[in-house]
Amino acid sequence: MKIIQTTKLTKAFDGFIALKDFDLTVEEGTIYGLIGPNGAGKTTAIRTMLGLLLPTSGTATILGTPLKNIKKVIHHIGYMPQDLSLATELTIFENILFFGRLYGMKKRDIQTRTEELLKLVELEKFGDRLIEACSGGMRRRASLACSLVHDPPLLFLDEPTVGVDPDLRASFWQYFRELTEKQGKTIVLTTHYLTESEQCDIIGLLKDGMLAREGAPRDLKMEIPNGRALKVRAPNMVAIIIKEVQDELGLYSQADGDFAVIKFTGDFDITRILEIVQRHTQTYGMELIEPTMDEVFSHFTSSKGTTKVAANQKEFHE
Repeated sequence: MKIIQTTKLTKAFDGFIALKDFDLTVEEGTIYGLIGPNGAGKTTAIRTMLGLLLPTSGTATILGTPLKNIKKVIHHIGYMPQDLSLATELTIFENILFFGRLYGMKKRDIQTRTEELLKLVELEKFGDRLIEACSGGMRRRASLACSLVHDPPLLFLDEPTVGVDPDLRASFWQYFRELTEKQGKTIVLTTHYLTESEQCDIIGLLKDGMLAREGAPRDLKMEIPNGRALKVRAPNMVAIIIKEVQDELGLYSQADGDFAVIKFTGDFDITRILEIVQRHTQTYGMELIEPTMDEVFSHFTSSKGTTKVAANQKEFHE
């Protein structure tokens, strides 16, 4: 079932096109990640799909409802903004309670749900702490709890794991997976941690406000020409192995000391490589090297050499 469907969704600000011809389909029960450098259009895309920004052109359907009527389903959507919207003069507990009331929940239900969420985000000992006294990581955890208080089937999370430690980030992702796989919820999120994006079911690569490519992370990796490699340790046999691999299989190979690095695309049958190796030695070591998500992003958003993406790559490294 399609939870989100957009067609040529475009948003311009005073002539600047922040989002252009944005075509997106998000299926029920999946985690969809929007990936891109600062200014790529990730937050604009989310805010437009939420109806917080009026599109300049294009159409969208959210939870089966046209974007112009999104108020009819807004109570079924959770939103965690990048710029946290918490009342700093209230405690963490009071903020979650406030959002529960905004969504029309009964006080008894909010109380129970708040206790569950505080435990989830590991803030059960800090519920009575004022937001203004919280660290950035604690505020982000509290914001996530607020977005989940009414148990919505659709979640928009803008940079949900920024500012939290690696262990808690892992806990967040475990919970995201439980929400989708066990409860059938749908999550659309943004992240600048490229390694983290591999945990999404589908990722969309944004550049200059346009969706450059989308797909499952592994599928995108498999498409990169010579993106995968088999690194074989075979002392004194590297040169002959490289020559035969190139002559018989047509694969690009290079020497790296005692290693032959043999590159290939997609699901090439590596047993064909090993057959050549085993002609010359039965004692060898090997390592399968996969493309990184940095390489995936660069490949699908670059155009034969220079691109703004190269200058922005540092924004993606943890």
